[in-house]
Amino acid sequence: MKMPNIRPSSELRNNYTGIMKFCRQKRQPVFLTVNGKGDSVILPIELYEQSQEEQKLALLLDEAEAEINAGNCFTHEEVFGELNQKIERLRKTENL
Repeated sequence: MKMPNIRPSSELRNNYTGIMKFCRQKRQPVFLTVNGKGDSVILPIELYEQSQEEQKLALLLDEAEAEINAGNCFTHEEVFGELNQKIERLRKTENL
């Protein structure tokens, strides 16, 4: 794992361009501190968007797992059996 890039917030005022260049080139966040304590994170928009998509996926997976645990799911045989029945019905109606 890469070491986090931690900088004082005053550097953002004094070196905004340099910090943003680092973020874009290294594709890493920069952590800002105020009085030595964590305050903010700056990251390239691509990393932010990726993080948002990963959070959405994690929520969907959690929901799916809850559905499975609640028994609200179908077996492979049930799903494909029903699909095959529908395909057969469609084939029969097309042949009329």
